[in-house]
Amino acid sequence: MKNTGKRMISLLLCAVMLWGLCAFMPSASAAGYTADGTVRQLAGGDTDAAEGECYRISTDDELLDLAEYVAAGRNTLGVTFYLSRDIAMGRESWDGIGTDMNAFQGVFDGCGYAVTDLISYLFKKVGTEGVVKNLGVNGVSQGVNAAGIVSELQGSVINCWSAVNVTGTERCGGIAAVCAGGRIANCAVYGRVKGSGIAGAVAGETVFGTIMDCYYLYYSADRGVGLEGEGSSSDILRFATSPTVCPTEEEKTVGSVTSSDLTELLTAWVARSGDESLRKWAFDTSEESTGRTGGRFPMLIYPGFVAEASVYPDSVPMETLYESQADAQPGVCYSIGDMRELTLLADFVNEGHNTEGATFFLTADMSVIVDGSFYKGESWVPIGTSSANSFRGVFDGQGFIIAEFVIKDCDTPAGLFGYVNSENAVIKNVGIGSGSLAANAYAGGIVGSLNAGRVINCFVHMDVTGDKAAGGIAGYADRGEIINCVYYNTASDNHKYGAIVGQTTANSSVQYCYYSTDNTAVSGTPDKGTYGVSISFSGGDEYTLTRSVNVNGVKTLKLCNALNYWIDTMGKGQNLRYWKHDGTPESIARARGDYPIHIYYADATAVEYIKETEEELNRTDNPYRVFYKETSTMTELY
Repeated sequence: MKNTGKRMISLLLCAVMLWGLCAFMPSASAAGYTADGTVRQLAGGDTDAAEGECYRISTDDELLDLAEYVAAGRNTLGVTFYLSRDIAMGRESWDGIGTDMNAFQGVFDGCGYAVTDLISYLFKKVGTEGVVKNLGVNGVSQGVNAAGIVSELQGSVINCWSAVNVTGTERCGGIAAVCAGGRIANCAVYGRVKGSGIAGAVAGETVFGTIMDCYYLYYSADRGVGLEGEGSSSDILRFATSPTVCPTEEEKTVGSVTSSDLTELLTAWVARSGDESLRKWAFDTSEESTGRTGGRFPMLIYPGFVAEASVYPDSVPMETLYESQADAQPGVCYSIGDMRELTLLADFVNEGHNTEGATFFLTADMSVIVDGSFYKGESWVPIGTSSANSFRGVFDGQGFIIAEFVIKDCDTPAGLFGYVNSENAVIKNVGIGSGSLAANAYAGGIVGSLNAGRVINCFVHMDVTGDKAAGGIAGYADRGEIINCVYYNTASDNHKYGAIVGQTTANSSVQYCYYSTDNTAVSGTPDKGTYGVSISFSGGDEYTLTRSVNVNGVKTLKLCNALNYWIDTMGKGQNLRYWKHDGTPESIARARGDYPIHIYYADATAVEYIKETEEELNRTDNPYRVFYKETSTMTELY
């Protein structure tokens, strides 16, 4: 009995240890899909998509690739195709996705984005297993069996809006021309629908079709369904417009909500469905939103939608605080919209004003030395130039980038911040996009001397040189934490230098940080402080770590995955920005290079994870570089 108990305890301990070492591949989450590749890669390859795979669509060329892929009779059954942004078609000809012989049978998830400037329906035929959801469309559609989204629907269209103006012959509809055994649910029609044949605001004709909880603008068409055929049913309401709401013609109950507000009814349906993949709705009257929908109408909330609640809804401009010459107030947030206001923050701190308990946040990208900026080529004076006049608050970059950052021959601790000195101080979501830093003291891209505080979820993309201790993120750290940060360039010093931090004390820690293989070590004093999961990486298309890392149970070799997994798990509730590496001209211009950067506040980019194979993640060549030294035998322990 005694030995049996010990064996049971041993087995339990082994199970716990194995669980800690094991990891799993994430499935599609609320944050985004794990793509198997782009549609262009799929269409250009010889192998069809397999059930359970998903492919990203980012351009109108890739929509054409999908159309050609389906027309060739290649597999879409069980496969998901999703948009990663709004797409303007800009084409003179378009025949739609699917043909009479080869229908689309997969899942097409718009993710809240819109396909704009259509010149015809987006889909010609959606088969019985096909699903189109979370999609907006605008443009025009003309000809035989014209429609906003799909000409012939045998599958489902769910949670979509159409602002396509439809003019056709035979049958025409705002969502579908013909709904033959298909289903249209929780959709809204904003465009006009008319034709010489059978016309309906939602569908031209239904045969054994179901239309439920759908709505159309009162002047879109004379009726919701042009011809409701055998075995069909419909539940459709009209609505009107106003500056603040789209009222339906009568009150309706959807789930627990009884309302005549179209936006509330559409969102209530999503809540009632319990389907977490469905996007919610918003009524936004900004120029961008009304341009997408063609008026003041509800739209789907896409990733990064600017009308989503701001983290800092009530704030005071930095210029106002500086002009007051009073200390920053605890609990108050101060906005920084340009280089001038960032300079005012430096002046404010360096003149001795207190920032303890206050939050400062960026609202835009900015550059230190380009034409029109405040500095125009001068050397940056760090925020906090002495231990007494140090930054003590919270600074949130919100994913915006500070570029052309230059410090020349600074004699005090140098970085964006010179001194940070408070256990409550936090610097997060900051990106230094380009420049150079040379100091005659402690040198760090984010902070020169981190006497107390935390640096979380930041990156630096410039060389850092010091003459006491230099690190890509911090020069010196005492009672400091550096977490989930990245350094892309090289740190050097005549004394101590490290990729993340130049010098630390035993009271500091560096956790889940990553650095270029151009550096030899994470720290200039690796024997002092706590270091956990800090790994080098090589560049390239996917920025691959030199060994796999387990981030709270999720294993990966990809830098972007590792950064986002940490935010998904250990970084929850801290208002941290996710990361992307999309290689678009816009991102390269912002970052002054092609590498992973933050998804900044109001960026419409969706979070994506790079799919990795089990072969990559479960290598047999000791990917964790763990080595065991025998200190005693199990018999001796027993």
